[in-house]
This record gives sequence, structure tokens and C-alpha cells, in this order.
Amino acid sequence: VMPELDAVTTATPPGDTLQRIRFTVPEDWPNGNYYVYLEINVEGDYSPQWGPAQYPTPRSQGNAIEEQWDYWAMTYGYPYRGQPSIVFRTPIKIGQTEVVEVREAYGRGSLEGRGPEGGRIFPIDSTIANDPQGAPGSGVDRLRIAPGGYRLRVRTQAAEVCQGNRPPSAILGLEVRQYHERRDAHRYAHLRFIAPEDDQGVVAYEVRVSEQAIVDEPSFLAGRPANAASLDNVALVVPTDVPPGQVVEVDFGGLSYERRYWIGVRALDACNASSPIAVAEYVTPPVQFTTVSPCFIATAAYGTPLAKEIDVLRRFRDRYLITNPLGAHFVDWYYNEFGPPMAFWVSLSELRRELVRNLITPIVRVLEWMGI
Repeated sequence: VMPELDAVTTATPPGDTLQRIRFTVPEDWPNGNYYVYLEINVEGDYSPQWGPAQYPTPRSQGNAIEEQWDYWAMTYGYPYRGQPSIVFRTPIKIGQTEVVEVREAYGRGSLEGRGPEGGRIFPIDSTIANDPQGAPGSGVDRLRIAPGGYRLRVRTQAAEVCQGNRPPSAILGLEVRQYHERRDAHRYAHLRFIAPEDDQGVVAYEVRVSEQAIVDEPSFLAGRPANAASLDNVALVVPTDVPPGQVVEVDFGGLSYERRYWIGVRALDACNASSPIAVAEYVTPPVQFTTVSPCFIATAAYGTPLAKEIDVLRRFRDRYLITNPLGAHFVDWYYNEFGPPMAFWVSLSELRRELVRNLITPIVRVLEWMGI
């Protein structure tokens, strides 16, 4: 019954960041009792009962197009089907102000959303992970436990609370600048603007990116929500603690090289009232090709930088190491000090290469099991 597309296409928020989704109840919805459902899914969320052995890469039989798909899936894909979607539910009352919190999952969906099980919600059983310490982010813990002890918190607000509310003022000084690292400037950019004023305070900024001109609200909503400047599909979070009149700055991603984009930004207050939409145009530069930093020791051990094990290690580096200060410091130390001389030492002996392979391979298998 949602009047517009909900958050189904929203990227994952970074780390343990709280994700806020605001929804204005249409005026023709009567006051009374409702349910709020939240369904969340993650590819490759394996468990002993839901994993690549039980659900390998799908294959089809039939025409040539399907066979080409099979070749692509088997060669480049991975068995993405792990634990099915997890569903949270809570009752709410529209027409009054209240807060409800949910910690436990209501159920799970079907594996693929079709067939006899399609559309049904099943009880959570022992096959679904629910161990925030031992399996963080898996199964029920796809929604992390917030400091208040809840996973989902729903706040309804009576209409009279927002009577006389003034929407945020216009966003001024919107600019999109080239990303500071030239090698990534074709896919990332830097956004800056002046924080607007609001009588209740800005609670969120909505940033959308489009390859069509943004001239009104429909064309703004037709754009896609901006992503963070990350290789992974991570939602952009714009800081809201910047005082009015001060500069808000954030990097965003999800761009392609040599394309013209329209970037729209609007501010939202606690009553979900929005500021006018500010728009900026930006053209991404060409790709600046650079050499890919090799994993020196693993390359020496496997004899080629094209080994699939090295691809897994690279993905782990890009997703989990260079995205945080401690990991980035380790990567810098490895590439500039430790890696090259150790790789040379390993390459001098087949016995050393075999020993390193035996050490690296189990680590790679664990990372593959984790879906990396």
C-alpha cells in the first residue's frame, strides 16, 4: 500500500550507522491500528544450512541465451543464495505520538520469493543465525542492536505536533567538485553546501543523482539515492550536526566516467517537511589508468597475480582494510616496507612458496565463505 517505492533499493548504511527512513502518512489514511514491516536481505549470508553447497550458482537448461548466462554465472558469478530475507514487524497507531522498539525478528521470507513459498513469512528457527558476537551482521543481526537495545525503532507523530511547522530554508552554495584522489575522480565526487536554517532542526539530507535534468520534485525522485564514496554499495550519510550557515562537506560515489550528472539536495526536518531542492551539474573526468598494487607475497606464492585467491585478498583489502585508518596504515606498511622483501625471499624457494600457499589458502577459504 506504499504510495511510492520504499527503501528496497537503498544501499547498506556504513558500519553501525543508524539508518532513518521517514514516511509521511497520506491524509486519506484513517487513524487507527497498523503494522510496520521491514524486510532485509543480504547476498551470500551463509550458514551451515544455507550455503554454497546447498544452493550453488543457479543453472538453467534451454536456449543459447540461457547457456550464455550459465557460462557467465559459472565463470564470474558466485553462489549468492545464503540465508533468506529476515522480516521484522511491529504494531503502530496512526493518529497519536508514540515510540515502539523491536529486538527480535518476526520471521523469514522464502529463499527466492517465488513458487509455493513465495510471499509467505515463516517462523525463525535454529537454521537462521542470531548471534551478534559470533556471527555479527548475519541472519537476524543484519539489523544490528542499537545502544538502546533495539534493532528497529518506529516513532509515530500525531498531525497536530507539526501544525505551524516551517520547512527548512533553501540550501545555498551547492557545489560539486572533483574528488581529491585523481585515480578515483571518475567514480567519486565532493559535495559541499551551506547548512540551512529550521525551527526544529534539520534531521536528514536527501541527495539524489540523475543523468536527466532535475527541475522539480518528480524528476528529483526519479534520480537514485546517492552512495558513499566506496567500492561497495554503501548509502551516503550526510552529517546533520553542522550549524546553520556553516559548510557541509561529504564525498559521494556511484558515478561513471565522462558523464554529465545532476545532483539534487534537500533538507528534511522532524515533521518530514522539506526545503526547496538545490541542484548542481557535474561532469566526471576520464579514467586515469594506474597499475593495480599487487599482493606481493601471495603473488610470489602462487606464481601469478591472476590467481583467484589473490582476487579474494584484493577484495578484502579494498572493502575492509583501506576503508579505515588502522587498515590503511597496515596496507601502507605492507606495500612499502614488509611486502616486497618478503615476497622476494618467498620466491627463491619452491618449499617456501608451498608453505605460504598452505598458510594463505585456509584464510582465503574463510573469506570466500564470508562472501568476500
